[in-house]
Amino acid sequence: MALKDSINIIAASGLDRHKWDDCVQRQSCLIYSYSWYLDAIAEDWYGLVAGNYEMIMPLPVKRKLGITMLAIPPFIQRTDSSSFLPPEIRSEVVAKIISFAKIVHLNLSDPEFFPAAKKRVRTNFILDLNKPYASIFDKFTPQCQKNLRKAAKRGCLWSGDLSINDVIRLYRLAYEQRSSYDASHYQKLEKLLTVAMEKGFCRLGAVRDEQGDMVYAGLMFDDGKRLYYLLGAPTEKGRQMRATYFFIDQMIQKYAGTARVLDFEGSDIPDVAKFYSSFSPAIEHYYEYYLNRYPFPLRNILDRKLKPF
Repeated sequence: MALKDSINIIAASGLDRHKWDDCVQRQSCLIYSYSWYLDAIAEDWYGLVAGNYEMIMPLPVKRKLGITMLAIPPFIQRTDSSSFLPPEIRSEVVAKIISFAKIVHLNLSDPEFFPAAKKRVRTNFILDLNKPYASIFDKFTPQCQKNLRKAAKRGCLWSGDLSINDVIRLYRLAYEQRSSYDASHYQKLEKLLTVAMEKGFCRLGAVRDEQGDMVYAGLMFDDGKRLYYLLGAPTEKGRQMRATYFFIDQMIQKYAGTARVLDFEGSDIPDVAKFYSSFSPAIEHYYEYYLNRYPFPLRNILDRKLKPF
């Protein structure tokens, strides 16, 4: 049977988790596609499976306004298929997806995945770590190097003595007023980080001042191919000490010379993009798709309510 003739969408509870996660690892998918990651973060999810798990694609489900749609949950950047899809396979996959859900709002790496959908280009920054630290440091902007010198002079000290809750607590103190996350999102985040820690994917790090007080807490996920800068936050003193620069630089030093990429997980926010750019990463684009197949005038009403772009 040809692969395009064996495409099915299966509820998460009905998937063969071993085969699914083996495909994620074997085909170098991003970490967001692991079943344990989706279980922790998604409200609900399905898996699109071709053949005997030769190709997979996670489909996170969200229910809003009485409607079931496909939508990216918080703390997931993309839900790509596990391999590049030739046009004849892609068309079958797309047909399955749009017959499954009338509203699709997904982020994907493929710039041609949904030809009929609205599309917005999103920006990610990645830094190749497969070289000596000195050569990576030399490419940092002069401003970045200056801030790292300030971090050293102002007493930034690395510490591994922290917990998942320390990271979440500092993040909420720093950003909760500006974030769209609510208590349920942080509960799911804690669940995700706990599972990731148990499975060995989580890398924690703190920055302390010379008195031993924590001025920054952060974490990255490590799937052996990418380091994902998932979460990090300084205190006000940490900002003055340039603790975020220090944390990222320490992680770069630790993993320099390994076959990994540091994935900054964004960003299209100008100030954040400027900060990430100071480490001289490469730009990696991905694409935000929105497709609403409900008839007029319901389609227009839903678009106004959902405000996709």
